[in-house]
Amino acid sequence: MDLCDVVQASPSRMLEGLDQKVEIADKLKPIVSELGCSLTQISIAWAVSNERVSTVLLGASHPVQLEETLQTIAFENKITPKVKTKVDQVGKFVPSLLKLDLFALVLNRFL
Repeated sequence: MDLCDVVQASPSRMLEGLDQKVEIADKLKPIVSELGCSLTQISIAWAVSNERVSTVLLGASHPVQLEETLQTIAFENKITPKVKTKVDQVGKFVPSLLKLDLFALVLNRFL
């Protein structure tokens, strides 16, 4: 078995909790529609408006994604306490430390 077989044999690492995340995204759609923004934008605006968050790191693979992300600035002031409460009721975010994934650590080291 070569390294490609090992990577393909472990898709469950990427899919862990996917159903729950999709369910949360579906429940956020009415809030997003009300604010006139995208799921990406409400996620970033929620993080930026959170007093416990000091830094929000953004990434984009394409210029269109970067443009959408930067337009979030226009929505930040729409994340009122009422909106935060609605979002938190949909999916309560509980900060936690990531589990050490030795497989990923070794894989990233040698690729």
